[in-house]
Amino acid sequence: MKKHFLIAATLLLFLSCDKDDDNNNDNYKGYIYTSTNNTAGNAIIAIGRNSDGTLKELPNSPYLTGGSGDAIEGDFDTQWALRIVGDYLLAVNAGGNPTNGSISVFKIDRSNGGLTQIDKNPSTPSMDHMDSRGIRATSIAAKDIGLTTWIVVGNQHSNPNFQMPAGIAFGSVASSTLRNLAVFNFNKSNGILEYKSIGATYMDGNNGGPVTVEFNSTGSKIAVSTWGVPHFMTPDAD
Repeated sequence: MKKHFLIAATLLLFLSCDKDDDNNNDNYKGYIYTSTNNTAGNAIIAIGRNSDGTLKELPNSPYLTGGSGDAIEGDFDTQWALRIVGDYLLAVNAGGNPTNGSISVFKIDRSNGGLTQIDKNPSTPSMDHMDSRGIRATSIAAKDIGLTTWIVVGNQHSNPNFQMPAGIAFGSVASSTLRNLAVFNFNKSNGILEYKSIGATYMDGNNGGPVTVEFNSTGSKIAVSTWGVPHFMTPDAD
């Protein structure tokens, strides 16, 4: 049975995909996608949006990415963990640490909102993802510049923090080149990502890694917000 939803709280992340009602048997005005970020297996929840604002989960949802989420590691205060690029949905798989994170790509069926995952390496028997080239991928930026679609992935690496007045450590502060911005080209005709380079590294773990990445309007610059090492429940939070 299809599940019915009313919005009771803000979704962690969502993207809508509008379409023409003439091609929509359920008369949805568009679609909303959000990720579970589940450490046992990340998944994409696909929801149809009605004209009166009510929501209904699509029949084959959730769609498993085959990668791991990272909710158990604490706050995931990021933007653009999902990104629609042309007819494709790109999603970060932030878990699996301390190995690299990954990016899953799905083709969007604009007639019904359904998703079909794109295999990054069809020569192997398993479904392959794109290596994010860093640990704990959190954010995806996309920009068409000329005939090329550029994708930048922010790899946060870790999210250590200190709690209570005594400063109890949760997680460890580690320096690493895997805290970075990874640059890819994206082929809108087949959904294939191609790794190009590491655009920047954030070596010092005390200053934190990328939380959100975004191009400016011309594609000449990228804005990056970072998450340092926070202190919770202390009289003088740093």
